[in-house]
Amino acid sequence: MGGDTVQSMLSLVRQGRTIAFPNGVMPEPKAPDGVELKEANGFANPTLLDQLNRLIDMGEFQVHIAQTFGLCCKN
Repeated sequence: MGGDTVQSMLSLVRQGRTIAFPNGVMPEPKAPDGVELKEANGFANPTLLDQLNRLIDMGEFQVHIAQTFGLCCKN
């Protein structure tokens, strides 16, 4: 998603929280007042990607989710 949709979603972030976004995203998102904005870099690790692909190729692949977070909350 991008543009107005991103800005609309970011407006739901509570004051005192932090928004991380991938480095190089254009246009750069604008943080609401009281919200910190941080660029994040992701780096591919070929060894880990190869290991993941081998596990997927072995058959059924399960992802265990320890915790989920809602996109917005009621006060």
